Amino acid sequence: MKIIYLIEAIAKLVRPIKSPFWRHFLPRFLACPFGHGLVCAARASKLALRTGVKIIDFLRHSSFATASSLLLFCSGLMAESIQGFWKSVDEKTGQPRCLVAIYEYQDKYYGRIIGTYNKEGVMNETIEAPQDRAPGIIGEPHYCGLDFIWDLKKGSHCKGKIVDPEKGNIYRAELWVEDGNLIVRGKLLCFGRNQTWVPASQEDFPSDFKQPDVTQFVPIIPEVD
Repeated sequence: MKIIYLIEAIAKLVRPIKSPFWRHFLPRFLACPFGHGLVCAARASKLALRTGVKIIDFLRHSSFATASSLLLFCSGLMAESIQGFWKSVDEKTGQPRCLVAIYEYQDKYYGRIIGTYNKEGVMNETIEAPQDRAPGIIGEPHYCGLDFIWDLKKGSHCKGKIVDPEKGNIYRAELWVEDGNLIVRGKLLCFGRNQTWVPASQEDFPSDFKQPDVTQFVPIIPEVD
């Protein structure tokens, strides 16, 4: 780079000289391959330098915004919705325990029990004809129709609250989709435990049962002692 600047400086110095020697020598020098190459190299280097400065200036001012936009875009693609019907499964027997609807209300997610299963894995109770009641909740509401998950904030991991309907214990909850299943994590202090829920299909509902319109659900937050 120093050589190029030196050539440009010499050219500027000799340009105003009206000596016959320079008038004859300089055109011939520039016309020869070596001289022409030096001039072209100087011009190209100068253009490259200016372009490089502009590129660096652009990246310096736009890199943060571009990176932030890409991060938000990728996060949106990676985060799968937890909405839908899911079956909780007994980890010991492998039989389904209850069918839950995860629905959205006012930009948050809630979980309502739609139906429960007997020990043989047959749905024996639904929100259309609830029977058993939750002793851990004030007023002992029915299990079916109970919003036992609430205030889940949207994100790659949706965080909110979950209650044990039988004992009335409230835990911090974290839900996310992994490999097509719903991971439900209950947390107390620094301790936590995961459950894996599987997607429910049409065959999981009784033939005479009409699937509820979850868009009409209005959550009722359970109260405990």
